[in-house]
Amino acid sequence: MKSEIAVIAPDKELLSLVKEVEKEIDEPITVVNGYLDQGIDVAKELIEQGVKVLVSRGGTTNKLRQAKIPLPIIDIPITEYDIIKLLDQARTISKRIAVIGFDSLIKGAEDIAPILNVTVEKFLVSSGDEVREKVQLAKRKGVDVIVGAKLATDYAKSLGLHGILLKSQKPAVLAALNEAAKVLQVLRREREWGEQLKTILDSIHEGIIFVDKYGKVIHLNNMAGRVIDIKNKDAVGRSIHYFINDKTIIGAIQKGEKWIGEVRDFDNIKYVCGLNPIAVDDKLIGSIISFQELSHLQTIEYKVRRKLNPKGHVAKYCFNDIIRESYRIEQLIMTAKQYAEVDSTVLIIGESGTGKEMFAQSLHNASTRRGEPFVAINCAALPENLLESELFGYVEGAFTGAKKGGKIGLFELAHGGTLFLDEIGEISAAVQARLLRVLEERQVMRLGDDKIIPVDVRIFCATNKDLQLLIKKGKFREDLFYRINILKLEIPPLRERKEDIPILVQFFSKYFSGYFQKKQPVFTPEAMSLLIDYKWPGNIRELKNVIERLIITTKDNEVSYVKVIDVLDKPMDSGDPFQELNIINWSKSVKSPPLLEQEELKLIMKVMKETSGNKAETARRLGISKSTLWRKLKKISK
Repeated sequence: MKSEIAVIAPDKELLSLVKEVEKEIDEPITVVNGYLDQGIDVAKELIEQGVKVLVSRGGTTNKLRQAKIPLPIIDIPITEYDIIKLLDQARTISKRIAVIGFDSLIKGAEDIAPILNVTVEKFLVSSGDEVREKVQLAKRKGVDVIVGAKLATDYAKSLGLHGILLKSQKPAVLAALNEAAKVLQVLRREREWGEQLKTILDSIHEGIIFVDKYGKVIHLNNMAGRVIDIKNKDAVGRSIHYFINDKTIIGAIQKGEKWIGEVRDFDNIKYVCGLNPIAVDDKLIGSIISFQELSHLQTIEYKVRRKLNPKGHVAKYCFNDIIRESYRIEQLIMTAKQYAEVDSTVLIIGESGTGKEMFAQSLHNASTRRGEPFVAINCAALPENLLESELFGYVEGAFTGAKKGGKIGLFELAHGGTLFLDEIGEISAAVQARLLRVLEERQVMRLGDDKIIPVDVRIFCATNKDLQLLIKKGKFREDLFYRINILKLEIPPLRERKEDIPILVQFFSKYFSGYFQKKQPVFTPEAMSLLIDYKWPGNIRELKNVIERLIITTKDNEVSYVKVIDVLDKPMDSGDPFQELNIINWSKSVKSPPLLEQEELKLIMKVMKETSGNKAETARRLGISKSTLWRKLKKISK
């Protein structure tokens, strides 16, 4: 068996003693001779041979530690019993005794000498080079006997003095070897744990990089090495910035930021990244960077979803997907997160296009039912008889055209999960009555059947109608209203949260630019101002459609005020979304009325002021040619 413990003995006596007691240790032991500086070279050779723990004594131990030998070093202690034996032997030769050695020997002699009633000259050395000098000094002081290690006693004898060699006793050597064996066991357990951890990390299909708080690599797994094309040994100690071209990552690591599902671009490949800070006693010591190729993750997610939910009843949105800047939406999300913690029915109220289903899906994904189906149905999209069969299911022969073998209803399909009833204000009185019964009893009965089926379903309802007004008109059941109106979310229209419009514009602009593989255009201040001031009767859905049109039709990478006017939806009723805007339709071929000319002039002068009279820049911002600008200025000035 290969020896992982080695003893560097400074003299032959210790070497012999170790060989004598090593059979009492369960571990094989290598014993070599080495004294002071010589021991350092011996230690380096032993490391190359696979030794994991070193044992030595006195000055040699100190030398090994000073040389920062990268192994645990166990010192064979000089015991009081050892020193008593040495001094007792020395006083039988002469009362003029000197002890020359390192601090442990000197301190021990200082304590024991009074007990033995002897006077001892003490000479502390910190290196082997000082030993000869101290022996000569002891001789000049009239000392007859030198007690110390091999170098001191050998030189003393060469000067005609008596030398008594420092010797370790069997119990001290045995204790040191046992301690070395325990240390070795700990190191083996650490190696085993490290190998297990490495195997686990290398088996993960995700890049994992450990960095310190300054962003220097401590370790990376095989997947990370393949992605950044480097081996672990070559990456350790280097800044993560050399491997990941993301200027924000170092700052995020130093701040202890946490990322979840961040999409980052490394060498033109998109990765989903995570950043988790590591803290010990609330002190940041580093971070773990994880990343996985987005396309691979999407493939896995698709397979898992298909397997778990073969019918595709999955909520894909979370609260983080809701693009917002406004305080109202932030507060609404905080309320919704509270609702997600319970299992009560939620009524979501909002105009068409405000994102009611997005909130419903986010609620589901934040709830304890997140791993279960999310089933959605638009109640306004189906006639009464079809809606009833979809919701509650039917048995074979329940009605003309019923599918052979019957059909499972959406309540059963959503069992364990969530059923989202969109546009609930549109359902008929008959379906309302049956829905109320299911909500109260948590049981369904398929059409044409007499068997009761228990269901565990959480209900989310949404409407853009005033249900209380429908109750007054006799079109909606009051008892059903109170059953579904337990928790309520009212989503404000886009015109009441205008601070969200710029960030939504940028989001949709980036999305459609990527989708149509076009360069993302810049919106002029006038264009953005118009988008913010517009009433958006169709809310976010309308805004999304308008941005898609702009991306498709914009060719010069800039969206102007006029371009926005061209693509905005024209009013379809008396609620004119344009009435509050200073809109100039440059495309009109007929002469503008005086009032519109005044508004036109105001806009032109406003932009000219902003551009310090630069007509070319003014024309560019307005989306017209310089000749058109000159013509309009000339026409208005007449």
